[in-house]
Amino acid sequence: GTAAGMAVDEHGSAANQRAAGNVRLPPAEPPREVERPAPPRMPAGKPVSESERQLIESGRIRLENVYFETNSALLLPESGRSRELALHYEMGGTEASLTGFRNEIENLIQWQETAPGSFFYTPRNVATARISGWTAAARTRLGAWSLDAGLTVQDPKNLANGEALVRRARQFGSLAASRDFGDWSLGAELQASGPRYDAPDFTTGLNTKKMGGYGLVNLRGELRLDHGWSLFARVDNLFDKRYDVVRAATSEFAALGTTLFVGARFAMK
Repeated sequence: GTAAGMAVDEHGSAANQRAAGNVRLPPAEPPREVERPAPPRMPAGKPVSESERQLIESGRIRLENVYFETNSALLLPESGRSRELALHYEMGGTEASLTGFRNEIENLIQWQETAPGSFFYTPRNVATARISGWTAAARTRLGAWSLDAGLTVQDPKNLANGEALVRRARQFGSLAASRDFGDWSLGAELQASGPRYDAPDFTTGLNTKKMGGYGLVNLRGELRLDHGWSLFARVDNLFDKRYDVVRAATSEFAALGTTLFVGARFAMK
């Protein structure tokens, strides 16, 4: 089926339009409701946040007794249009989908270092941005194993200067496997991301810093107990991979290394 709609944000200043199409291949069995992996999506529009609005009202920022004039007084809310076309296949315990998307955003809001080396960020508009690409996802069972995979390939571009949008990789994906052993559930996950850019030049808007791609291995486990209780643990970045998700003009901000999280969960039955 198809759907189309329009919505105006709470400030009445940004209109978002969305159109989508969906084609389904005939299933081998009667349709049933299933939980499908949703591809990550960037909203096509958003209003100015409260913190950004305060900057708009003041129009200037005090930092170490020095006033930096910013363009915050001219900050505009985002507006955009999003289009998607999806194919979905389902048979038995196997699902697969392929989704093409194209998001066009006017006045995209990005946080940018106010002055190089100041470590002080303010919101700025990108005149016109476009994010287009596709996402493939699949889920199946092989014997006692459950497998999930997803891959997104996109082109996040600042149409004003042709540069890549900051902190957005052209490729990213994941692969996960899990299995139950009686009351135990164990799983492993591989996450991967391509290179990204950050710290655009304050004057020209050209990207100045490239952050390399990375791959992470995560593990998880769960022990189901009686009366709805269970114990669980998760290890992220098992091999202590060093990588950046944010980078300033003069500094690097490394992401977390190996982390361990344990806890208990209770579910009503």
